[in-house]
Amino acid sequence: MSAVPGFPLADERESVTRKITIHGAHSSLVLYATVSFYPNDEPAEIFIKAAKKGSTLGGFASAGARMVSVSLHRGVSWSDVVEKFRGMGFEPSGETHSELGRVGSPLDAVIRFVEKVKYERGQKKRNL
Repeated sequence: MSAVPGFPLADERESVTRKITIHGAHSSLVLYATVSFYPNDEPAEIFIKAAKKGSTLGGFASAGARMVSVSLHRGVSWSDVVEKFRGMGFEPSGETHSELGRVGSPLDAVIRFVEKVKYERGQKKRNL
């Protein structure tokens, strides 16, 4: 799989992983989301792992993350990804245990997580 021209995926790259718990109306879902970055601080790859092995929802969440990653590798901008997936609603939706607040779906939660990490990385670099 080729990367964005000028930004090949390095064998080793920075990434951030966070546990995200979504407290839905009928149950809770625990996800582990990981994002890695290109050298220009744009997201390069996203991975989602559901804590409950073999769950259908976990499989769909992982597939969604893979679709986003392939899109980023093919040159789709992060802002286009956010426009299409942020706020997407399907169950489980609800409050998270974190500063992400209320999310519309697991994919919405992961997009918000990546936006937050991207913002924090930018702030850190500006303060150096």
